[in-house]
Amino acid sequence: MAAKIPLMSKPIIPAGMVLMADAADFMRQAGEPVTPEQFGAATEMMVDGLLKQGGVDPDKLAAQAGGGEPEEEENDEKMGQPGAMA
Repeated sequence: MAAKIPLMSKPIIPAGMVLMADAADFMRQAGEPVTPEQFGAATEMMVDGLLKQGGVDPDKLAAQAGGGEPEEEENDEKMGQPGAMA
């Protein structure tokens, strides 16, 4: 499915992440910090929107990649292991 995204569009997700990080930093400096949950939700919305614009169904892509997000219990078990993100 990723092949449907035009070559020029591939850097748009990393560029969007940079812009979102800059915006989050600006908000932090203004006294309105962005929580990891808010940043994660914004990231998901951005990526889903960009995929849809490229003609890719995010749900189908997640299913092909292994079924989407792991269950909450699996995330809890991985915490504290080397390489796990807090």
